[in-house]
Amino acid sequence: MQIAAYRLPVSALDKLPGTERNLLLAVMMAHNELSILNRLLLFSIKETCDDTIGKISHSMQIFFVLKLVAGKLNETWKIIQKHYVSKLDAKYDAILEPPAKSAYKKLSTYFDQKNKHNVIKFLRNNAGFHYSGFDYGKSLKDLADGEDKIYLSQHPANSVYYIGEAANWRSLMLLLRDTIALDEGHDVIEGTPAAAAIEAHLENSVDVDYRRGFNVVNRHISYINFEMHLFLYGVISITIERKNWHVAEREMINCGGSGFLDSGIS
Repeated sequence: MQIAAYRLPVSALDKLPGTERNLLLAVMMAHNELSILNRLLLFSIKETCDDTIGKISHSMQIFFVLKLVAGKLNETWKIIQKHYVSKLDAKYDAILEPPAKSAYKKLSTYFDQKNKHNVIKFLRNNAGFHYSGFDYGKSLKDLADGEDKIYLSQHPANSVYYIGEAANWRSLMLLLRDTIALDEGHDVIEGTPAAAAIEAHLENSVDVDYRRGFNVVNRHISYINFEMHLFLYGVISITIERKNWHVAEREMINCGGSGFLDSGIS
């Protein structure tokens, strides 16, 4: 894969209207963070260990990264609200490419306060960036075989407390069911390849009753993740093109094994 490296003119950036400059740099930062988390999520899906502890650690890693992705997606929308909504949306709507326009419309609908099925915000508030303080009575009764174990190591950092993870995720899914009342069969968000890959991995580690909640979570994260990347990339690229910064001298770099992923966005 080849990557084009550009040097953006700082003096020209400084001359941009404050609203546009702040939006551009803020969404660049947000897009970087989401890209890193997406790489971690894709790497987490790839199973590398066959032993019991390795598989358990693998599942915990997926659960953890999913929560972080949801939290960052919610916070990225807050950035968009601050720098884009009501300040630049009308101006950019006239120049954005159709995929970015469509993505913004979908994101606006999803994050609208009237949407009572905002799973992303739910995860951010209850698991990603805050802890709800669950009563684990119900989830402990529903643990699957093997979920009641802990693995203690001579070094504390290598210990694994799977029962804590299992009880928390099961409690989270119960709260999701009771708060948002989503049903897998009536969820309007379609599945995606990324969500399908995660669900396939979880098939043998989560029983049927709780699997419904995981399926809903995976679909919402994958859906918003994709639309968010389209919109952020659209805002960044259109700004660079309008200023003709993309025709500046560039360095072509060959990247192999550097963590870059083909996002499908060109």
